[in-house]
Amino acid sequence: MVSPSARAHNAMPVLVRVRAGVMYRDVGTVISRVAADHGFSVVKSFCGHGVGQLFHCAPNVPHYAKNKAVGMMKAG
Repeated sequence: MVSPSARAHNAMPVLVRVRAGVMYRDVGTVISRVAADHGFSVVKSFCGHGVGQLFHCAPNVPHYAKNKAVGMMKAG
């Protein structure tokens, strides 16, 4: 089991890239790299998601490298 502080620390490389103008597919590349650096892998059948007017709404954000997610993050 990974401690909450370790999870928070390992989330930082991704969180600093979450901003307008970043492609959704780039998030998966960073997540995969951080997981591999710590001896873990990602589950390709799970993904992140947007938070709009409804929770768990589009876009889907894959957590693995070389994914085919389309689109770019926007402010707001």
